[in-house]
Amino acid sequence: MRAVTTREPLYTEQDRAELLALDVYRAGLCPLCGRPREVCTAPEGTYQIDTVWEVCQATRAVAEIQAGTYTDDNYPHRRAHLWGARLTRR
Repeated sequence: MRAVTTREPLYTEQDRAELLALDVYRAGLCPLCGRPREVCTAPEGTYQIDTVWEVCQATRAVAEIQAGTYTDDNYPHRRAHLWGARLTRR
């Protein structure tokens, strides 16, 4: 006697189509700014681009602690240190 096990496919045709569409969409994004390439590489004057300057407070806090921790003559392996930031709501 032979047993045959049938399973549902891991991905449906719809799933595959959506994954392919997502891949095509991501391939069309600029690796630098994340916008569609046709937007960020358009000739000057085609789009108005306003810039925004923001500060990642977690990265700033880590950078400040690092700057105060290391000197030239201590911690020779400082590039191997892992730093992180714990965020808590005030």
